[in-house]
Amino acid sequence: MDNSTTTNTLFQLTDETIQNMTSTRRKISYNTEAIYHHCRLSNEHMCKVALDIKNVFLSMSIIGVGAALVCILLTLQYRTFHSRIILQLLLANFLAAIFVVAGDGEPEMEYSSGCIAQGFFHFLFDWVEILWMIFLTVFLMMIIVRDKSIAQYERYFTAVAWILPVFLACLPLTTQDYGPSGAPYCWLRNTSSGKGWRFGLYLGPVVISLILIVAAVAYMLWHVRSVQSQYHMSPAARNLEHQARVEMYLKPLIGYVITFLLIKLFILVTRIQDALDKPISVWLIFLVIVHSIYGLTLSTLFFVTSSRKSLSFTQFRAGGAYYQQMLRNCEIPGKPAVYEVEQQAPAQ
Repeated sequence: MDNSTTTNTLFQLTDETIQNMTSTRRKISYNTEAIYHHCRLSNEHMCKVALDIKNVFLSMSIIGVGAALVCILLTLQYRTFHSRIILQLLLANFLAAIFVVAGDGEPEMEYSSGCIAQGFFHFLFDWVEILWMIFLTVFLMMIIVRDKSIAQYERYFTAVAWILPVFLACLPLTTQDYGPSGAPYCWLRNTSSGKGWRFGLYLGPVVISLILIVAAVAYMLWHVRSVQSQYHMSPAARNLEHQARVEMYLKPLIGYVITFLLIKLFILVTRIQDALDKPISVWLIFLVIVHSIYGLTLSTLFFVTSSRKSLSFTQFRAGGAYYQQMLRNCEIPGKPAVYEVEQQAPAQ
C-alpha cells in the first residue's frame, strides 16, 4: 500500500514537472516571438542577426544624420530654400531611425504599446520623407526647366508634409493594425486588413510617386542635355544662366533623388513579396540592411555635395557668432530673407 502510494506520488510529481517544463518552454517561445515581432526568417538565429544588423546600421545612420543636421544649423545653410528641404528630409529620417531602433517590443506582450508606437511613427516619418523628396523633385523641375522658384510656397509644403502623414498614420489605428510586421521592427501587420492598409496607404501611392519622380528626373536630364547642346552651338546669356542653375542646384541635389529611388524601389519589392506571403530570408535581410543605411547614405551625400566653403571653419565661426548674438539680445530671429537667393542665383 505504501509502495503504491509512493509510486502514485512520483507519477504526480513527474506529471507536474513535465507540465512546468512545457509551460516554461511555451513561455520562452512566446517571449522569443514577442522579441522578434513574429520574425518570418528561417530561424531564431537569423532573426537575431537581422535585429543586430538593424541596430548597428541604424545607430550609424542616427550619428551621421545628426552630424549633418548640426552642420546645417551651425553653418546657417538653412537660409536657402533647398537647404531647408534637405534639413526637413534629414530630420524626418532622424526621427524615424530613433523610433525604429529604440523599441523592440516588450517580451511579455505580443502587441505592446511600444510596438504600436514604433509602427505608427515609422509609418508617419516614412511618409514625411517621401513627401519632402517629392517637393525636392518639384523644386528641381521648376528651377531647372522653368527657371522659377517655388520657395514662396514653403509654408504650404511644410503643412502638407507634416499634417497629411499624421492623418494617414492614424487610419490603421482604427483597425488596430500596427504590430509585428515580419521584419525585426513593428509596422503594419501582415493581416488581411493590414495588407489592405499596406497597399492602399503605402505601396500603391509610393509606386505612383516613384513613377512620377522617375519621369521628372528623365525629363530634367533630357532638358539639360538639350540646353547643353545648344550652349555648345551658341553660348547665349540664357544658356549660361541655365548652366549656372545646373551647377548650383541639379548636380548637388539630384543624388538625393536617385538614392531615394533606388532604395525605395528595393524596399517596395521586398514589402510586396512579404505581403504576398512569400518571404525569402535573404531578401528580408537585405531589406533590413538597405532600410537601415538610408540615413547614412543621406548624410554621406550631404557631406560630399556640400562645398568646402559652406563647411569651412570660417562658416562655423560665423554661425557661432550669429547664435551668440541672438542669445545675447534674447531675440528670436525672424524669417531670413532667403527667397531672393534662389532668384538671384542664376544671374551669378
